[in-house]
Amino acid sequence: MYTIILTQQQFKQLQSNKTLTINLDEPKQDKWTPSSGEWNVSLVDNPYKTNIKNEKYTEAGVEYETEEEAINASKAIRSYARQLKWLSENNDGFISDWNNVDQKKYYITYIKKENMYKKSHIVYIKSINTIYMSKENAEKLCRLLNEGVVEF
Repeated sequence: MYTIILTQQQFKQLQSNKTLTINLDEPKQDKWTPSSGEWNVSLVDNPYKTNIKNEKYTEAGVEYETEEEAINASKAIRSYARQLKWLSENNDGFISDWNNVDQKKYYITYIKKENMYKKSHIVYIKSINTIYMSKENAEKLCRLLNEGVVEF
């Protein structure tokens, strides 16, 4: 659905039965940038409220309007960072090759009804928040998560 706003000249042209061409191309959208907020994400403690605006924090997307949003973001970011760190410390040389549809890229899923972590794999569909690894690391990480040795 479009709203068409005519200038006075265009409106007069339309009333005089002259041809009026209106271009309905979608307006170009500006590049998205995160908005600033009152609460900053923390990876070590609870989020904190700040009166100091920091453009780099805003651009990084770690400022939120409410404490609840900041707490949820803190947990998610900390979990993701810890997964990356675990994989770094257990680096077995695996590199996802997205041009190779024969290579299985493993990742961890949590099955709520079974109350356990399991490995799964994909070959050619890459999700933006999924950490991919070798089969061996996926099996090891599942075991450690299920035993409670590793927590994210």
